[in-house]
Amino acid sequence: MHNLNNILPIKFKNVCLSFRSNRFFNNLTLEIMNKGISIIMGPNGSGKSLILKLMSGLLEPDYGIISHANKSVSTNLPCGFVFQKPILLRRTVRENLSHPLYIIGLPKKYHDTEIQKILPNKKWQKFLNFPAKKLSVGEQQILSLLRALIIKPKILFLDEPSSSLDPTSTSIIENLIRKATKQEVKVVMTTHDIIQAKRLADEILYFENGKLMEQGIATEILSNPKSLTSSYYVHDFS
Repeated sequence: MHNLNNILPIKFKNVCLSFRSNRFFNNLTLEIMNKGISIIMGPNGSGKSLILKLMSGLLEPDYGIISHANKSVSTNLPCGFVFQKPILLRRTVRENLSHPLYIIGLPKKYHDTEIQKILPNKKWQKFLNFPAKKLSVGEQQILSLLRALIIKPKILFLDEPSSSLDPTSTSIIENLIRKATKQEVKVVMTTHDIIQAKRLADEILYFENGKLMEQGIATEILSNPKSLTSSYYVHDFS
């Protein structure tokens, strides 16, 4: 298990990010202190994906400080990142799962053991020698998540990981996420699906137009929202 003391808290201090002449984040300050699943919500264009990229070090701010446990974000490895659209190698499922193990320097003789540990069910045994690109979209996204998890990350960033997927694939992805948190992996993810947020979130951060409007315990925000009031979200989900 991981010691989350070397990941948390995640802090943004006066973070600014511009695109051409448009400043998207202006002195954004936030802090994620708790383990479990933090879900970032908000309408399209609110900055959800950008927040993940900044937190993971994939994107650098123009100004401001981003830190994990009071250290520069770039020093906190390993982390896993799963994008909304699967990005896979044109190789077999097995080779896609082996690739990150090569990168972290694990000797090849241990790869099969780690791959067997990560597979979600017996069906995936049959997929190992199958070309990854020939899997269904849902299966490709599950593979993307397995590939991120196989290196045992301290923190996992997920950008709408089950968007447009069928219920079976979504269920497998959510079970893998829950299993990861039980192994002390910090999860930060985005979703448009408020029902999914109710199932998974320990904490919610709600953004609009690059501004953090609301942050708090998921059950409290979803039952009594203050800013999460756009027509996209306002329904009776009880």
